[in-house]
Amino acid sequence: MKKLSDLQKYKFFIFVILTILSISYFSKSIAYDYDTASQYDEVKDRINEAFNKAGIFEAYVQLDEKTRMYELKGKYRTYDEFLYAYMIAQAIAGVKNVSPVYSIKHAVIIHTPIERCLPYALLKKPCPHLAKKDYKEDSQAAKEIEKKLGEKPSNKYALVIGVSSFKNKQIPGVPGADNDALIWGKYLESEGFKVIYLLNENATKEKVNLAVDEIIKRMKENDIFVFFAASHGTPKKPDGEVGIVLYDSGDIQKGKVGCGYAPPNEPHLQAANKMCYLVKDSFSLKEGILDKLANKKVVFIPILDACYSGDALRSYLGEVIKSEEVAPLDFYEKRLREEAPASLYMVLSSSSGFRQAYGADVRSFTEVEKVFKRSISEVPFTAKDIKKESELAHGIFSFYFVNGLKLNEGYIARTYNQVKDIIDRESERVCLKERGRSIRVISECPKGGQNPVLLRIRKEEFKF
Repeated sequence: MKKLSDLQKYKFFIFVILTILSISYFSKSIAYDYDTASQYDEVKDRINEAFNKAGIFEAYVQLDEKTRMYELKGKYRTYDEFLYAYMIAQAIAGVKNVSPVYSIKHAVIIHTPIERCLPYALLKKPCPHLAKKDYKEDSQAAKEIEKKLGEKPSNKYALVIGVSSFKNKQIPGVPGADNDALIWGKYLESEGFKVIYLLNENATKEKVNLAVDEIIKRMKENDIFVFFAASHGTPKKPDGEVGIVLYDSGDIQKGKVGCGYAPPNEPHLQAANKMCYLVKDSFSLKEGILDKLANKKVVFIPILDACYSGDALRSYLGEVIKSEEVAPLDFYEKRLREEAPASLYMVLSSSSGFRQAYGADVRSFTEVEKVFKRSISEVPFTAKDIKKESELAHGIFSFYFVNGLKLNEGYIARTYNQVKDIIDRESERVCLKERGRSIRVISECPKGGQNPVLLRIRKEEFKF
């Protein structure tokens, strides 16, 4: 078999990045900065030309002069077409350069699912255009979930998800995501939580939805539900929201390949089409859990270790959000207080909405002495065998936060204040260390690191 040259290998890897969710893990590779008006115009023209090639003839983008972000405008036949156009713009301009907002003033979707369902309603037939549950509540998987929870009631539940590899092997793995889920789960068990673990091939959409439904069904007033997920974060949806990629998200074996027409000789369109399907096929924190908790007087705390996870609930901001400058964290908290279900207590995420989350290296494990001001033998997570633990892959966020919780009596805000700076420093250091290697040669390392986010919807401190 003929070997590929270094240049061919490089081009192949870049194409893979554009094609699959590595836009979530390596997104800075294509998130360009533009300095001149001619550069902005050139990119705008490329996006509009791509729309035409994809058969989206009445759509276009324009540059918002205030935010310097591209906005989608024009007419779209369906929401899928609108989503596809949004992914095309991201694939060409970069995630951070496309405005994550949908406004009916700018973009008109001609046929919404409800409108397309009217003929079926008149005939009293089920509408094929509405989203359906892709899981059965009486399946074998449902029985397994019930068995894991047992018959004994609890007032503290946790669903812990970690996906290091995916069914669609074109999606790059997330080293250590399953280990992060394990250390969070073990910590929560030590605090009295009844924990369901869904790792790697068990973290399917069916099992995750069944576990969520079963936990919510069992919860009583004031019960606590912690949801932890370590995986890829998806490219942003048009409302700014980031989803979580599960084991079988974007499974091309289902025969679904995207949202629209993508000519085979157009790599950006091919990439955008696959990203479009992946986004649709990911797990939404709002739709998957919060909408189901709408009338429950319980305590819900999501903890996410994924790229861009700070924007997992950005859709609650509505049309006001165009950039992080327009919607700072205090405003974000205020909107969640007003718009999200009362069950949402706080949101903890490993990175802000435009930043990657990084994995720890060997030095990260030795830094714990400086952070927690005690010897390695006194740090709970590494007390038994530091060498063994240091060989395991972990996310920087999860490694430091779980250790911090153990040493701060389970207080979330206190732990956040202690470990945030070291997470930022370590993630920036790891990024700079990796820069120049293989496919990350053109990636950026933003100052301040991955910037973990704590949104305190209720002002009271929470203790596990």
